[in-house]
Amino acid sequence: METENTKNEQMEIARIRFGLIAPMVQGTFPDESMSAYCRRVAAFPVKLPDGRQVQYKAKTLTKWLSLYNRGGMDALVPKTRCDKGGTRVDYRGS
Repeated sequence: METENTKNEQMEIARIRFGLIAPMVQGTFPDESMSAYCRRVAAFPVKLPDGRQVQYKAKTLTKWLSLYNRGGMDALVPKTRCDKGGTRVDYRGS
């Protein structure tokens, strides 16, 4: 079940993702190409709302750009895993 904090955190992550791809959306990236921009941005870690630092691959940025072009900001909101919080059961038997 999603709480209000979870939704707020997911929206903050979507804003962070958009911040990383915004220069590509607007065509204002300072590098010679989008690929060069993605490689440069991917070289640095990003701090998430929960305090973790992650380092994204350049390919992830191009994926987010594609998602944004098809679905806007809603497409950048991370999806909640359907198995989050559950346990894994081995049904093969002993």
